[in-house]
Amino acid sequence: MLKKMIIGIMILFLFTVTACSSDEEVSKEKKDDDSVEKTEQKEEGIEVDKGLLNVEITLPEMLFEEDNMDDVVERAKEDGAKEVKKNDDGSVTFKMSKKDHKKMMEEMKEDVAESLDEIKKDDAFTSIKDITYNKDFSDITLVVDKEAYENSFDGFAIFGIGLTSTFYHVFDGENPEKIKIQLNIEDEASGEVFEEVILPEDLENMGETEDTKEADDIEE
Repeated sequence: MLKKMIIGIMILFLFTVTACSSDEEVSKEKKDDDSVEKTEQKEEGIEVDKGLLNVEITLPEMLFEEDNMDDVVERAKEDGAKEVKKNDDGSVTFKMSKKDHKKMMEEMKEDVAESLDEIKKDDAFTSIKDITYNKDFSDITLVVDKEAYENSFDGFAIFGIGLTSTFYHVFDGENPEKIKIQLNIEDEASGEVFEEVILPEDLENMGETEDTKEADDIEE
């Protein structure tokens, strides 16, 4: 249950952004704002503490609002959790052995790789011809038909892919402040990388830009 929930959090971002990309009636600015907001909401309640022998993963209350706590505990223990604790703020902490955590990360890695490969076959992203990535998804390249890419909403796939990779690193216990995901957009015809996105840096900058714009509008 725990592994499925964590994998679901990451894969959710891929399909959320996929759905948004096909809705051409929504403006690009609004979609960017939504992506930033959803990222901040999700990351706020996720904590991973890697100890000497065990790993503790704390997930936010919003993931358990419709669940019976007894069922959550039972299913999590069946899935390898040694202890399950509901915290005062409603979040839930799962404790597992390092061995089980390593196994979980291996399964997550397979799921993320499969999801990235599926994007290449998705009719929603016709300009994306190939996606390559390194072993920890920190450097990802999208090979695209440049003209088709620039005249479509396929660019929103970048954020879904980047956020999924970010969460993979978060659940692996990395310091969130040190996580850096680089996404390269490469023209299939020329081999030129004509766009680069760095996450989470570019999302943070996007949020700061919008805050400044709103402040200027208020002053006017």
